[in-house]
Amino acid sequence: MPKYAFALAVAAVALLTGCSAAQPEPTTPPKPPKPTASAETVSVKESCEKFNELDHRLAQTDPKDNDALVDLYSEFDAAGQEAADDQVKGLLISMSIVVLQYTDPAGPSQEDRDQASRFFLSASGSCTAEGVTLNMEVL
Repeated sequence: MPKYAFALAVAAVALLTGCSAAQPEPTTPPKPPKPTASAETVSVKESCEKFNELDHRLAQTDPKDNDALVDLYSEFDAAGQEAADDQVKGLLISMSIVVLQYTDPAGPSQEDRDQASRFFLSASGSCTAEGVTLNMEVL
C-alpha cells in the first residue's frame, strides 16, 4: 500500500504546483512555447467525452481492484494534462486524485470529492456548449 500513498503524494504535489502563487512579471516579453509531440491539447468536446468514458469505467470497476484504479488514475491524469479547457482540465485532474484515493481503505476525502464536484459543475457549461452532457456516476 505504501506505493499508492507515494503516488497520491506525487499527484497532490503536481496539482498544487499548478496552483502556485503568481510569479513576478518578467522584464522581457515571454516567448510562446514551442509545440512538442507530447504537449498536444485535446478539444473541449473530446475531453468531455473522455471524462464520461473514464467515469463510466470507474463506476464499473471493483473498488478492491487497485491495479485497475491506478490505471484509471493515470488515464484521468493524462486526459487532464491534454485538455484545452481549464475547467475540464481541473475536473479530470481532480478526479484522478479521487480515483487514486480509492486505493486507500479510507477512500477519498470529502474535500477532494467536493473539489471534483465543483469542477464538474464548472466544466458542465463548456461541455454542454460543445454538445456533450457530462455524466458523473461516481462520487
